[in-house]
Amino acid sequence: MTVEELIERLGEYDGDAKVRLMAQPNYPFEYGIRGLASTSEISGYHYEHNDGDASDEGTPEEIIYLVEGEQIGYGQKDAWDAAS
Repeated sequence: MTVEELIERLGEYDGDAKVRLMAQPNYPFEYGIRGLASTSEISGYHYEHNDGDASDEGTPEEIIYLVEGEQIGYGQKDAWDAAS
């Protein structure tokens, strides 16, 4: 899913709704979202906190990660069937 697709999908919902992450379909848990992190932000953080020791792997594909926050409770297995 791209950022544009995510924004489009989120636009279908109430703007005041909370965003959470549902994980592990066989034993589902519900998590809050701590935040977002991109591959470039992660690389920059690594560079700044490791004495400028950057890897030689080149520029990674830009990916935006939803970072798991606090576990809120048990999830529902039906979420995977309802997701489109």
